[in-house]
Amino acid sequence: MRRRSAALLLLAFVASAALASAGANASRTPVPEIVGVQAGAFSAVVKWQVPEPGRVVIELGPDERYGIWSPTTAVRQAQADKTTLAGLEPATTYRYRVLARWRNGMRAEARGSFRTDPWPHSVDASAAPTPADSSSTPDSPFVLPPKLPPGVTPTPPAPGALPPGTPRIESSAPLRVNGAAVFGRRARGTHPPGFAVLSSCCEAFWLS
Repeated sequence: MRRRSAALLLLAFVASAALASAGANASRTPVPEIVGVQAGAFSAVVKWQVPEPGRVVIELGPDERYGIWSPTTAVRQAQADKTTLAGLEPATTYRYRVLARWRNGMRAEARGSFRTDPWPHSVDASAAPTPADSSSTPDSPFVLPPKLPPGVTPTPPAPGALPPGTPRIESSAPLRVNGAAVFGRRARGTHPPGFAVLSSCCEAFWLS
C-alpha cells in the first residue's frame, strides 16, 4: 500500500514538473538573431534571422537613443533576411537594434553596433597644379618666363623694339599736314550718287 502511494506521488511530481516546463517554454518569447553586418562608407547591410513569422525593423543612431528607422520587413516564416541602411556618415560608429513583432503581439529585440568605413580615396579633394599654356607668350604679364640655365645671361631687347607678342595699336585719327587733317582721295565711281559734291565741299573745308 505504501509502495503504491509512493509511486503515485512520484508520478504526480513528474507530471507537474513536465507541465511547468511546457508552460515556461510556451510563455518564452522568441528573439531575433543578428547574423552579421557588412558596413561601407555610406551604407551598411545588417543580416538577421527570426525563428517564426512576424515583422522586423531596425532602429539605429550614433548612441543608444537611436532615432533612425529602416523600412519594415514582413516575414511569413522562420528565415534569414537582411536590411540595407543607407545615408550613413563615413567613419562613424552606429548602435542599432533589430526589433521583431510576432503574430501573437509579443515583441523582442537584439542589439549591436558597427562602424562605417572612411571616405573613399576616389572622392578625396585634391588640387592638382595646372600646367602653363604653351600657346602663351613668355613676355605675357600673366605668365612668368622660363628660368634660364646657370651662367646664361638673357639678351636685352633692342632700343625701341617691342617684345614679341605685343599687339600693334593702329590709330584711326586722320593724317594732319600743317595742323590740318587730310583724308585720302578715293577713286572715281566708288562713291554713291550725290556724294561727289559733298566730298568736294569737305575736302575744300579741311584744306582751307
